[in-house]
Amino acid sequence: MIDRSTKLKVFFRIGVLSLLLFLATNYTFAQVVTTFAGTIKDASTQEPLPYVVVAFDGTTIAAYSSESGKFSISNRRNITQVTISMLGYKTQTFTVPAEKTTIKEIYLETSDTQLAEVIIKPKKEKYSKKENPAVELIQKVIANKHKNNVKTQDFYQYKEYERFIFAFNEFDPNAGPFKNYHFLENYIDHSIIDDKQILPFSVKEKVTDVFYRNTPKVEKRIVKGQKAEGVDQAIEQQNIEAFINEAFREVDIYQNYITMLLNNFVSPLSDNQAVSFYKWYMGDTIQSGMDKYVRLDFTPFNNRDIGFTGNLYIALDSTYAVKKAVLRAPRNLNVNWVSDMVTHIDYEKDHNGVWIPQETRTAMDMTFYDALKVYVDKTVTNEDFVTNIPMGLVYNLPDPELYEKDYKKRPPEFWEEHRPQTHQTDHRMAEMMHEMKDVFLIKVIMNLGNILVSGYVPIDKDPDINKVEIGTLPTFYSYNKTEGNRFRLTGATTKNFHPNLFLYGYGAYGTKDNKFKYIGEVGWSFRKIKDTKEEFPINSITFSYRKDINALGQKFTQAERDNIFMSLSSNNKTKMTYGKQMTLKYHREYHSGFSFKLEAQTNDNSPARNLIFEKHDAAGNIQTFENVKTTEGTLTLRYAHNERFYQQRRRRIPIPTERFIVELSNTLAVKGFLGGQYKFNKTSLYVDKDFWVTPYGKLNLNAKAEKLWGRAHFSSLITPNANTSYTLQNASFYLISPLEFLHDEQVSWEVNYKMGGWLFNKIPLLNVLKWREVFAFRGLYGGLSDKNNPNINRDQMILPENTLQTKGKPYMEYSLGVENIFNLFRIDYVRRVNYLDNPGAPNKHGVRFSFVMEF
Repeated sequence: MIDRSTKLKVFFRIGVLSLLLFLATNYTFAQVVTTFAGTIKDASTQEPLPYVVVAFDGTTIAAYSSESGKFSISNRRNITQVTISMLGYKTQTFTVPAEKTTIKEIYLETSDTQLAEVIIKPKKEKYSKKENPAVELIQKVIANKHKNNVKTQDFYQYKEYERFIFAFNEFDPNAGPFKNYHFLENYIDHSIIDDKQILPFSVKEKVTDVFYRNTPKVEKRIVKGQKAEGVDQAIEQQNIEAFINEAFREVDIYQNYITMLLNNFVSPLSDNQAVSFYKWYMGDTIQSGMDKYVRLDFTPFNNRDIGFTGNLYIALDSTYAVKKAVLRAPRNLNVNWVSDMVTHIDYEKDHNGVWIPQETRTAMDMTFYDALKVYVDKTVTNEDFVTNIPMGLVYNLPDPELYEKDYKKRPPEFWEEHRPQTHQTDHRMAEMMHEMKDVFLIKVIMNLGNILVSGYVPIDKDPDINKVEIGTLPTFYSYNKTEGNRFRLTGATTKNFHPNLFLYGYGAYGTKDNKFKYIGEVGWSFRKIKDTKEEFPINSITFSYRKDINALGQKFTQAERDNIFMSLSSNNKTKMTYGKQMTLKYHREYHSGFSFKLEAQTNDNSPARNLIFEKHDAAGNIQTFENVKTTEGTLTLRYAHNERFYQQRRRRIPIPTERFIVELSNTLAVKGFLGGQYKFNKTSLYVDKDFWVTPYGKLNLNAKAEKLWGRAHFSSLITPNANTSYTLQNASFYLISPLEFLHDEQVSWEVNYKMGGWLFNKIPLLNVLKWREVFAFRGLYGGLSDKNNPNINRDQMILPENTLQTKGKPYMEYSLGVENIFNLFRIDYVRRVNYLDNPGAPNKHGVRFSFVMEF
């Protein structure tokens, strides 16, 4: 379902905001363009030179030559000086005529004597790893990468400047319904990939002091300044920030895998896969100053697999260090939305002989259904590197990232001082937004985008003073057999109401049962909140009172029960109660990944619809009960290593990472206290692990063991999570009826394997569809003790009709699916393996679906 996907909401936000600017921008005064184009070749070999930098002097207008050596660069500012440069070659400068198109073939000479070529790249010959000098050289590079990687130093520190630019790609100022907005021409820039016109709509900058210790491994970051201009000034950012940071992570070629776009790419320096995954070719040997380098070219054996094509420039000395790396996405790469991507990493050797990543720049062309074209440019520049000087006090700071006072309020002078000299351009986003603020359609689309993405409508138009918001769109209407049509209205306070105090509540009404439901909640955060109450790390206490309907045997892990997308049910055998619940909870999270929750709760449940609470009395007659009460206390301990998530108002959606989660909880029910009628202990242990099995996809394994000691009402017993909707939901069974199996001890497991298209990529014709394979297998096994079995213990409540236990063998089901259909849909065929003759069991097989936008 839509609500399950991190990527969908983020892409939707980018799309809405992009569409906003795309519609609102599109006219310019007629000006003649100065264009310089042509082909760049090696003066000695006459071979085309890729990735040569071509730039108009004194501007940010620059481009790289293509793999065939072709380039094109333009400007509307009558700038005529052009500089062409590349590592190991002599820089050339040209003066071209203004307001004209100049086409020229350029030959670059090496900066020193060219060495004899070691090997000629094979053309028609069959590729071979054996006796291939390129393979032998890359193996030496890999063997020496540990000593060349700066992260093997005991200590280091440096200043990091990071800049993100999001822009419309191939921007045409003469198209669109708003072509009369002439001011937009003043903000046009150019792509570094192909020099096409772009219109930036968001620029983010950050300056950070970074401190690193190798043993034990610690990295501390102190943010000195941060600003976001453009559309970020008008929308909330906290939800998208974590996604952007994870999708565009640091590019470290010394790792075995490079995580980009929420995928694991095989690194060209992978210990185990560099030679088996990539084809390697020896390029030219060049000399720069006193140092000699050789260019190694590489490309995947299958250009649809998750890898790069590119070049490494290797020092021809005993270090075998990487001087420069160029990584490019193959044209047929099975990654959505990305039409082109290039990363350049430049390394410099310091006075101690340590190779420092001086600058990493990634540029990306993204296309959404050929209707919206977005350009992303991320630059990370590292300066003032100091190695092997310990900073003891810094490593003891409590948080991995800290912020200086007023870090978001730095004056222009701060940015002029801390921006690298090569990135001093001010894109004037604030000025553009000021000129756009009076455009009516822009305001409408921007406000609508905020509402659709967050689900809430602010009471005040100004987000800096808005104190209350009303929602939520997905839960405003839903349907179930008990309530019929359900309508719900939600209200919540924001950080502007109080930075520590939060209020939340909703009211709901069912047209079939004619009952009013509600929840009221008051929370106090012991730390001032920057955005939302549930933001990491939580340190809060919450009191709530809830009167609503409960769906027994169903846990809604990805969406609220009354989400509209959960209304279409594949199984009408749901069992519900009307519940009154009072909860006091303390929740604390730590940066280490550890967290705990302490909860005290009273529950008062009465049967709904056709559910009945009944048991046999001493004479054997059936006695009916109106309600069941429990008083419980729960302690939950949780450790989540490397967990990343997309933060929403009241819940989090995980971002794919190679994470490990373990959770241990114990619930103690007390009889006779606050009306509690049962006494028991219920303990559960849950383990969840994601594995990247690059390049073969991703594997998720999870298992849960649960045990209940004592006697409990059947609503408190252990039951598998039944998903009765047609949508795909994590941690649930698709072909089990609610309460079909009831135990007081149970083990369940699930295996999910997403191959990422690795198999389909090998099948002609099918590979062009970019479909991806999904397999899953899940099961459970448990038992019910005599004290909780009403057939043996006459004091126990009679179990609902068609409720059974697994006997002698586990329940199992599997699913086979295809995702990325039209870059959006996933469809799974699910089948029940056994217990096919259980009375009341749903269909033996079926189809489930979801909407998931993934790279």
